[in-house]
Amino acid sequence: MAGNVGSGTVEEMREWVEYMTSDSNSTLAQMRRMNGREKPWRVKYFGVGNENWGCGGNMTAEYYSDLYRRYATYVRNFSGNHITKVANGPSGRDVPFMDTLVRNAHKQADAFSMHYYVLPGADWNAKGDALNFPESEWFSVMQQTYQVEDLIKDYIAILDEVDPNRRLDLYVDEWGTWYDQAPDAPSALYQQNTIRDAVSAALFFHIFHEHADRITMGNIAQVVNVLQAMILTRDDRMLLTPTYHVFEMYKIHQGAKHIPLDVNSPAYTCTTANAPPTNPSASFKTDANPDKLWSNQVDAISASASLTADGTINVSLVNASPTESYPVELAFEGLELTKAHGRVLSAQRIDAHNTFDDPEAVQPQVIRNLKTVADTIQITIPPASVSAVTAH
Repeated sequence: MAGNVGSGTVEEMREWVEYMTSDSNSTLAQMRRMNGREKPWRVKYFGVGNENWGCGGNMTAEYYSDLYRRYATYVRNFSGNHITKVANGPSGRDVPFMDTLVRNAHKQADAFSMHYYVLPGADWNAKGDALNFPESEWFSVMQQTYQVEDLIKDYIAILDEVDPNRRLDLYVDEWGTWYDQAPDAPSALYQQNTIRDAVSAALFFHIFHEHADRITMGNIAQVVNVLQAMILTRDDRMLLTPTYHVFEMYKIHQGAKHIPLDVNSPAYTCTTANAPPTNPSASFKTDANPDKLWSNQVDAISASASLTADGTINVSLVNASPTESYPVELAFEGLELTKAHGRVLSAQRIDAHNTFDDPEAVQPQVIRNLKTVADTIQITIPPASVSAVTAH
């Protein structure tokens, strides 16, 4: 169970935590029992504030870090429950905010969070459509997804300097794609989900895998009916989105040990890509690293690998190019592979998606062209695709 607080006095916060987690005979614990809950909840994570730089109060980093230290002091452990205290960091690229927060609040925190949303455009008032988009907007989503790694490295560098013993974790506790509201959307944050979102989600996962020594939590913004959701519902009907299928396919990595990979990728070049505006909206913080020149190229291929306790090798692959397929050879020096199998999620259209009338239009298929040769796995991955392979 997780808790989050954005307002109230410090005493109210302490009382709330006691009400939820205490197994004593205190007045608050007895009140919980009178309200129908005999046993205390086990609260593992507690975020003090949310999006404090914006809708959570429009605070400066200095002001929020002082408030955080005050309020976190009263997030106490009762009856053997141990709470991980989380300070809410910035949205997108705001290195100064994170730097100030970490330096001011690291003694009172166990983790720092960040939010990162991907928009095809550079204006929150004209983000782009979830469907019927041009390749330039496909490319923009891929480019901005890749860019989160530079930002993660910047934030980890701050943690490494302040916390060389690596006690503190980094949580990417809101991430995903965000588009304009469709005319027929049942709510403001309801959006359709395409193969573009699936490929972006897989790229996010690979970046998280590469930094799993610090990133110990990564939460897509919502699960059902909001933004890049895994499930969409309407009345009594439900469908699984392409992003859901990526989550399901990537279960192969759960509980496994990350294997570093050297990836030699061709470039995906978008000739119609639009350069970022010279003066983007001040609220748009997912733009490119200002120290780097803008480019209309990204890596076409991304990969991540893991090893399970029984010796199974798991490999996930992304092809960010919407037009080109690529032969891929995965070499594991010193291993004799005997068999491999896998699934691929792909589509013919870059905005292919599932609907209530056709809920299985985009779903994983068995990979037919996969083979093992000595210590290598050979596969051809189609355009705009996510693949998951296991080998023994």
